Amino acid sequence: MARRSEVGTAVEIQGVRDVICELEIIKRLLGDGKGAEWDKRVRALRKCKELAILVAGAEDQNLLVVFINGLRGLRTQIAAQVGDLRSAVVREACENLASMAECLGDQFGECLGDVIIPALLKTSAVTIQVISESGAEAMRRVLNSSRMPPSVNVSLVQGAGRKNANATRSAVAEYIGIILDRHPRSELDKSVGLLEHAVHLGLIDQLAEVRRRSRKNFCIFEIMYTDRAAALMKGLDEITQRAIKEEKGEGDIAPSPQKVRESARRRSVMPSTQAEPLANGKKIAPRAKTR
Repeated sequence: MARRSEVGTAVEIQGVRDVICELEIIKRLLGDGKGAEWDKRVRALRKCKELAILVAGAEDQNLLVVFINGLRGLRTQIAAQVGDLRSAVVREACENLASMAECLGDQFGECLGDVIIPALLKTSAVTIQVISESGAEAMRRVLNSSRMPPSVNVSLVQGAGRKNANATRSAVAEYIGIILDRHPRSELDKSVGLLEHAVHLGLIDQLAEVRRRSRKNFCIFEIMYTDRAAALMKGLDEITQRAIKEEKGEGDIAPSPQKVRESARRRSVMPSTQAEPLANGKKIAPRAKTR
């Protein structure tokens, strides 16, 4: 028998039947995702976390299998809580999802990654600070604890596009760094083109914070994909190349003022002379940026 309890969310299981029963209670409390009373949805989120912790540590692995299968049927309802209008619900959703990722590991990513990551990305970029901070912290914990399927990288790369808000692009640059650092190359190979594109977009972004994070991402990317990184480097303007070399500790000689002016002039005319492909196949013209 396994038992775990928080206020109002006592969970006790002795076998597979108890796991199924608890999942039914969670489903009933969540309702259709947002229509149920918010305090019931909070209880459901807490109960889901408690159940995840119990089955992850149980000797009978059948309990975990049953829980994961049941969790798949709650994907939409759980993801909806991350985008709720009540900050209390969002905080609970983010905290409990992050805790679930930490105890379930890669199985969390396989089960919920494709619906939770886009929801957390959207939440981490909202203007309400208490909500954005909850979303950003949850995203960090989830990505550091659980590997995501390649399809998740698509949503992140789309978030790096220039039509997105500054906060979204900055968050994406940070999360791409976590993925590059956390995932083994065998996993990254499945979406290396998307990741390379995201790094490239970040390096030429108009926001200094995005460029700074993307230079760090480039350094990690270069370690694993030397040839791709070299080709990417050649296509960058001199100022961006210089900044990357400084990031790697190789920048000892400053470029001449003439070259700086020429580089700035080339970038200033980029919108009318060069378009950049996005993940969805469309093209938009890059904006001029300053370092």
